Amino acid sequence: MGLLNKMRLNYLNKILVTGLIAIFILTSFISVCAVNNVQISKYVTTSNTFYITTGAPTKNGTWTLSIYHKGLWNNKTYEGVWIFEVSTHVGMTAEEVALAMKNEINNKQGCPLTATGSGIIITISSENGQIAKYSSKSDDGQSIHGTLSQMSAFCFTGTPSSGSVKVDLGGFLASTTTDGKSLIQIHEALFTLLQNNGFFVIMDSSGLAFFVVGTYSIVGIDSDDPWLTSMGEFLLDLTVEPFGIYVGMQEDSFGSSGNTVSAVFDFLNFRCVSDTYNITATDELGWVIDPAYDEQGFTAGQKKFRGFDVTIPSGTYNTTNIVNVTIESLSSPWINSSGYMRITVNNPPSITIIDGINNGNRNIEYQYNFTAVDPDADDIYYFIDWGDGNKTDWLGPYSSGEKIIKNHSWNQKGIYIVKAAAKDVNGLQGSYGTLTVTIPRSVSKNILLNILLERFPNIFKLVKYILS
Repeated sequence: MGLLNKMRLNYLNKILVTGLIAIFILTSFISVCAVNNVQISKYVTTSNTFYITTGAPTKNGTWTLSIYHKGLWNNKTYEGVWIFEVSTHVGMTAEEVALAMKNEINNKQGCPLTATGSGIIITISSENGQIAKYSSKSDDGQSIHGTLSQMSAFCFTGTPSSGSVKVDLGGFLASTTTDGKSLIQIHEALFTLLQNNGFFVIMDSSGLAFFVVGTYSIVGIDSDDPWLTSMGEFLLDLTVEPFGIYVGMQEDSFGSSGNTVSAVFDFLNFRCVSDTYNITATDELGWVIDPAYDEQGFTAGQKKFRGFDVTIPSGTYNTTNIVNVTIESLSSPWINSSGYMRITVNNPPSITIIDGINNGNRNIEYQYNFTAVDPDADDIYYFIDWGDGNKTDWLGPYSSGEKIIKNHSWNQKGIYIVKAAAKDVNGLQGSYGTLTVTIPRSVSKNILLNILLERFPNIFKLVKYILS
């Protein structure tokens, strides 16, 4: 298995049995951007419609809906996260809650989604795209149900006081009281109920969330405990990563010995809640990383970029290091992700040595030798500027340290600066070497005599007369 897939499965290996691993191996990394459009080359077809049923709030609060949409919009292929939030209060009916969310979706400027329906049912659809994932969070105690899930993640956050929590899977209701229980005990109680009734359910190792695999006509989660918030994340497309935070994979980078390389990662909080995350950077060879640890707050749907300066030790040659970055929610450790980038040490070739005569005559070819050494033993190319307007293309490749021989002549008197540089096969160029060549005027005596005779044919008669 390639390193990239291993990195992506770090979290799944902790929570999923061997049978699930085959389901959730990602065929490609999907980079998403909050609301901002991003060009993508392809996407898989999934549902373009799902529905949500609402309930009446039992306390004042908010209902937040986060939808991950991908498809064609304004004649462009894009993917993005859309966040919708409505305020709710005691006394609102389920129909009023549904109407408030429908209006929020339909009034969102530039949104490719449409909400329809009457009563307590909202149908959310897209004509030119697919809805691959959605999240629902409520802290008002209402019952909220969705549909078409293939994998669901459930969690409750806050400090339990008194009341109950519920999970609805296709009409089967799992419920437990919250009195005197911790969050872990609440999740374990629901997990046991579902498992004993034949559901494919997995408890996260943190105890702060559990996962259910399967497609159900309705999927729901709610709490009437005034100090608890319920949150569900529902996947409609299993090629989408099932986590609420993403780390963008980076291209390989190159750096030279003793220098610093900037490792820049992008992070996206898909969750419909704001949170604070620990971001940790490590590497395999023990190089200095600044900062090695960071803490960042993300609002719902926000994308951020974070850079880490990686110092390559002096005297490092022909080496590849891997920098790993892990991001983890402070409040919900089961929300985490990781990414990496390779840093390959690539040092430039030495200054090019030019060996040959530095004084000569016009129109005579002279031989020059050019030599450079690459400290990483990479093959190299040479570029030569003869100083008279004539230049070569990049010549090669040649082995490091291999001498090449080139001839050149100059047809005008002058002082010429010959310059030459080498670059390695990775494109890193070394410094120019130079050689000054002087070409004087070179005119033979016979040529001068012929010129005088042509211009002054009687000159010898005159000289003879004077001498006599």
